[in-house]
Amino acid sequence: MNLTANRLFALRLAVSLLQGVAVWALYDSAPSLDRSTGSALWSCALFVPTAAIAGLGNLQLRTLVLWIAVAAVLCLGLGYHAGWREDGPDSLREAFFLATLNACLLGLLFVCQSLVVAGEADRRWIATFPTYFDVAWRHATQLALAVLFTAVFFGFLLLGAELFELIKVGFPRRLLQSSWFWLPAMTVSFAVAIHFTDTRTAMVRGARTLVLGLLAWLLPLLTLIAVGFLAALPFTGLEPLWATKHATSILLTTAIALILLINSHFQDGSAESQRFAFLFHSRALAVLALLPLTVLAVVGLKLRVDQHGWTPSRIVALA
Repeated sequence: MNLTANRLFALRLAVSLLQGVAVWALYDSAPSLDRSTGSALWSCALFVPTAAIAGLGNLQLRTLVLWIAVAAVLCLGLGYHAGWREDGPDSLREAFFLATLNACLLGLLFVCQSLVVAGEADRRWIATFPTYFDVAWRHATQLALAVLFTAVFFGFLLLGAELFELIKVGFPRRLLQSSWFWLPAMTVSFAVAIHFTDTRTAMVRGARTLVLGLLAWLLPLLTLIAVGFLAALPFTGLEPLWATKHATSILLTTAIALILLINSHFQDGSAESQRFAFLFHSRALAVLALLPLTVLAVVGLKLRVDQHGWTPSRIVALA
């Protein structure tokens, strides 16, 4: 979509403001909504406009409209289904349910958005690996910076409210406590951060390079731990591992962490010759350690399923 910087900024602000109004309306009417409808509308209001804001300027209009329609169907459908399956009036349980649902949707939409933007950048259905790497890590860096900017923004607003409280002016504090103000302010500040990071690609790439460089130096440590663990298994046997009753989750978490650190060092594969040999060999060992860790996780999952059957968490572990 070919837009000038000013028009793109105005459009993102407009979408974020509409998102803030929608979130405020849902927040205000939450007690009157049943769980299925509420979770569907909350998921849609939180994520679909955010996907649109991130897609503006990076996707052609036809692709953007199609992707937003798919994202809306995903959010409404999965949100409604999750709310329909969940029962019980407990507020703490409901908060945990919504947090889990939205965390899963965030991961799903993040991956889908990265795939769509990368495919659009390469003008093909399946993009090249360097493009996937660049787009996914750029989005991750933008998301982290936007969350940080929004938190600092509200921190300064709270500081200002405290200053006015010193002279007995309570209007700023009351304003910050009003949902009609702080919810749209949150969505607008988040959109401002997304726009700024989207137009400062060199800055985002610099922050990404710094983070990945630091993560890459954690690879030898985790590789040493994983290889040491695997080397100790012949001496300890597998019984102590299965006796913990949560071996599969720990093994999968270790494998996920190894994959993250391997990717942090490999990056897009364009500068292999310029990297330290020590890190290169650590990465090779980490890759070899992934297979036995995953096999052990599968065995542990099978044992638990044989004992107690399938549960939602075990289905997630299988996936």
